[in-house]
Amino acid sequence: KNTHNPSAPPPPRHSTPLPPLRGLDIENVCGEDPSLAAFLRHSVPHAQLKEFRFWSKDTHGQLGEYLEALEAVARSVSGAVRLYRWDMTSSGMMNRLVKAARGTQQLAIWNAEFELEEACDFGGGRWLIG
Repeated sequence: KNTHNPSAPPPPRHSTPLPPLRGLDIENVCGEDPSLAAFLRHSVPHAQLKEFRFWSKDTHGQLGEYLEALEAVARSVSGAVRLYRWDMTSSGMMNRLVKAARGTQQLAIWNAEFELEEACDFGGGRWLIG
């Protein structure tokens, strides 16, 4: 039960909140996995991470359903969110990730293809993209 908002529905049964952790690395992610997306969305934000790394097994991974989950994770990370080999397929996707990561010290997106149809508004902050 959500003690901050008693009227909110409880998290899904398969999502146990993680205890506080310094960092979390998830490597070799293949395609879309609904259970991994649910874990990211419901369990990881409770860990109060300083660093989070998310690696695609494929050279050009597609975020798909992970986008919403990564937004939830990024909002809870204080230090750095690092994404490896995930392609950014729209300006909207990029803007959503940057907005979610505003509370972090760094958002890094490495080894990615960028297909941005318009300029993105990154505002202030430390963003490593390439």
